[in-house]
Amino acid sequence: MICFSRRFCSRQSQPIALTGGVRWKATTSTANASSSTQDDGTVKPFSAVPSPSGSLPIIKHQRLLKGVTSMSEFTVERFKELGPIFKLEFIGQSVVYVADPSAMEKVYRNEGKYPTRSIVEENIDWIMKKRNDRCFFVFQSGQEWRDTRSKLGKQLMPANVYGYCPGFNKVSRRFIRNVYDVQNDDGFVEDVRDLIRYWSLEVAAYFVFGASLDCRNDKEGFAKELQDSIGGLLDCIFDLQTALPLFKVFPTSTYKDFNKHLDKAIEIGQIYADKYVSDIKASAAVNEKVHGMSLLEQWLIEGKLSTKEAISQSINMLGAGMDTTAVTTAFVLYTLSKHPEVQEKAYKQITSVLGDDEEPDGDSLQKMPYLGHHIKETQRLYPVIAFMPRMLDTDIDILGYHIPAKTAILGGMEAMSQNPTLYKDPLKFNPDRWSTDDIHPFTMLPFGFGPRACWGRRFAEIEMKVLLYQLIRHFKMESDFPKDRLSSSGLVLTRPSVPIRIKFTPRNQYHHLMILSASDIKLNRWHCLQKSNKMIRFCCWQRRLPLTSCIRWKATSTSSRVEDKAVKPFSAIPSPPGSLPFVGHSRLLKDVTSFTKFAAKHSRELGPIFKLNMMGQSVVFIADPHAVEKVYRHEGKYPVRSLRDENMNSIVKKEVDVISFAFQTGEGWRVSRSKFGKHLLPANVYGYCPGFNKVSKRFIRNVYEMQNNDGIVDDIRDLILYWSLEVSSYFVFGADLDSRNDENGEAKELKDAFGGFIDSIFDLQFSLPLYKVFPTAAYKKFVKSLREVHKIGRKYADRYISDIKARAAVNEKIYGMSLLEQWLIEGKMSPDEAVVNAVEFFAAGIDTTAHTTAFTLYELAKHPEVQEKAYKHLIDNKEEADEVDGNSLQKLTYLGHILKETQRFYSVSNFTSRILLDKDIELLGYHIPAKTQLLGVMEAMGQDPKLFKDPQKFNPDRWTTDDIHPFIVLPFGFGPKSCWGRRFAEVDIRVLISQLVQQFKMESKYPGDRLPYDGMTLSRPSVPIKIKFIPRN
Repeated sequence: MICFSRRFCSRQSQPIALTGGVRWKATTSTANASSSTQDDGTVKPFSAVPSPSGSLPIIKHQRLLKGVTSMSEFTVERFKELGPIFKLEFIGQSVVYVADPSAMEKVYRNEGKYPTRSIVEENIDWIMKKRNDRCFFVFQSGQEWRDTRSKLGKQLMPANVYGYCPGFNKVSRRFIRNVYDVQNDDGFVEDVRDLIRYWSLEVAAYFVFGASLDCRNDKEGFAKELQDSIGGLLDCIFDLQTALPLFKVFPTSTYKDFNKHLDKAIEIGQIYADKYVSDIKASAAVNEKVHGMSLLEQWLIEGKLSTKEAISQSINMLGAGMDTTAVTTAFVLYTLSKHPEVQEKAYKQITSVLGDDEEPDGDSLQKMPYLGHHIKETQRLYPVIAFMPRMLDTDIDILGYHIPAKTAILGGMEAMSQNPTLYKDPLKFNPDRWSTDDIHPFTMLPFGFGPRACWGRRFAEIEMKVLLYQLIRHFKMESDFPKDRLSSSGLVLTRPSVPIRIKFTPRNQYHHLMILSASDIKLNRWHCLQKSNKMIRFCCWQRRLPLTSCIRWKATSTSSRVEDKAVKPFSAIPSPPGSLPFVGHSRLLKDVTSFTKFAAKHSRELGPIFKLNMMGQSVVFIADPHAVEKVYRHEGKYPVRSLRDENMNSIVKKEVDVISFAFQTGEGWRVSRSKFGKHLLPANVYGYCPGFNKVSKRFIRNVYEMQNNDGIVDDIRDLILYWSLEVSSYFVFGADLDSRNDENGEAKELKDAFGGFIDSIFDLQFSLPLYKVFPTAAYKKFVKSLREVHKIGRKYADRYISDIKARAAVNEKIYGMSLLEQWLIEGKMSPDEAVVNAVEFFAAGIDTTAHTTAFTLYELAKHPEVQEKAYKHLIDNKEEADEVDGNSLQKLTYLGHILKETQRFYSVSNFTSRILLDKDIELLGYHIPAKTQLLGVMEAMGQDPKLFKDPQKFNPDRWTTDDIHPFIVLPFGFGPKSCWGRRFAEVDIRVLISQLVQQFKMESKYPGDRLPYDGMTLSRPSVPIKIKFIPRN
């Protein structure tokens, strides 16, 4: 045995289940038998093992258990009477109880290749054989157990389980909201056990099935079914383990209930398997990167387990984790509430690691060891699993007694935990002992030891730590229970036997605006200002520059460049010939397929400013960044993009009786904007990275399925559209879609409804407003689509609507939920407002994100040198090339440069648009009257050699080396009316690029350098995008 830095390392390959850093004195595997051996050193026979009096013929010591409510307390009393080893005789079985860590170590060291825990496992295994169901790993033994164990993979290793932290945080926040719901006026929750049970089921269901449950509010639905089946299954297992095995003779009621509940659990597992089973084809290349998916989905993708086996192991995991985790957590919260000094020490540590608006992940949890010490100390004082059982295939000598093979040997953890020779002040709750004292590691093994240790240990530890973090961060907890030690009972599991009454007092949360200074000057209303290496990076709290990455630029004045000192009248602005009465220049747009190409062409012919007369409205096009900047700097308090916005808003108001934020103007717009909260700030959007990674992996699997024999996908546009729909629906509605394989379900419904909605908006905006006189075809189409998408949004809202009460205190920490759910919980919007805003966000993001991504992948495929630089950048900045998250994305600046350069090359949103309602302005030497539509022509500026060196060259590096005016490329607009989904789009696109660049080398054989595109409102690829995907390594 080797002891390094006083941390115990086993001679076996399996680590000891230690929650905190445990230091101990090295022991031998020979038991200390000084008090038990005979004087001549001989070992006493098994019959000499101490045993309590009162054994009767046939039933033997069974009568002693009559009226016993806590098997753990019963054995503690026997140890006090009989010493560190004693035995009980039951019908057909002898059980030896041991309260010596060295002896238990010796037992584990001799457990052999196929460890067996107890004979009652064989009883359950007998039932499974009778059912002809050999898939349940937890009840297997021998070679069958080892074969199944080898198929379970690495999904429960710490690095993988940490990937579920966003989901664990989400369920923990629901726990907090439940606390607020059930508190009385004095802040007390009368019995926190129910809330803990809900939390335990929800977090286990998320981890195992990918399910998002709300157990407290779902009294009749799926959550109730899962609760009943798994809870009933556990009750039956406990009954079958502690009762006579009469079910082997005839079907007892417990036997029948066991089968009923197991059948229901398998049925539920099959529902989830059916969701994933069509999605596992040709996925070998991504099976190492699937953490973040549900455990069931991972096993199905990995393919080592059959569907039936994967379902069975999922039920194993769910059943094994629910009660043990819930009961342990109940004891943990009780000890926390009874020891305010422990709470404050934990609070001090966690706040030193994470800020107010941050949530724990794998890295940060490892910097909070005190949470682990607290859990470990609670497990010592309240061992939920009262005994460490083993049955050896060979005889063994323990504490001077000979123990024959096939004898059940149980380590009494509660007796050892209260032993003053093993612990200093054993009845004192002291988490610090796990960092300072020398403690034998076999005194306390809540997860067992060796190859048959609890395989869900890491899941249990991490989910409990996340919940502890959230509660300690949020509350001070107090208990008025009159005793120091909580009453407990249980024959198999030890659980609290009385209500746990805890007072939850919110801590003084402070919300602050980060105000940094440059040159010691504090700037009011600025969110961030930083000077570094002659580079100015800034974003205004209200007017934030759309910088995808670090853009260097020379500061500009807001005055436009006017070559002639005399300002020319509006009528003098250049205009193309061909204007006709009434229709003006509209005739020029006949047969035009790309509005941005049309505008860029006229910019080249007429100069950086020209105007068109479009059926009674003058539109001025600008291709000068200084002039565009001046427009934005004068947009006023209530920016307006188009005079037709208010027309669209009136239609929405009329049809669904809600104001549309997207088309709203004036004070009403600002009031609506104030209700959105901080959910679209980068820190919040980064919390969705696990879901973005999951959807990106589905994209990769679709690539494998769509490739021809040469590795080519003939047109990537469809897959990108599926991905965009899925990632948007996940973010906005919390939906988990598979668009390509769902031909008739929810994905098809969303696709059809929102596709028609977007098309109808474009039709209304680019036609005469005759709908004000009579319902035109375009108007009818829009109204029909609006009602359909509102109906879909309302369906999702109904899932969350019962969960919005008393949530104000947690509204800063709810990212990771869908956008719609966040708004409903926050309560600033009515449910109908939240639905309409969610619908508009969803609609606005699908096409723009999809087209931008299509252009980006094309340019990557055409430029292998850019791909390889991105790949190297990814590998250099990511640990073990795992999935990207917020921290890693911020290091991957080159991905942002690629995206920015693509947006320069292809302006998906053709123009930056503003109308100055209440003031005239002078631009480029011309007088522009108020209420004139002003459009910045990004395509023309993006290709201007005076603004960019080699503008026809795709060069992401220009965004780190060149001085580029920030108002040339504004794909998300600028100022308070800029695109509110900008951060979402940037993050989800970069996540997809990172996945693809890591997985593939991409090639395109398209003959031209620049991809053809068209579109009147949005620019989109007009030809199939044919890409060859070559797996790396």
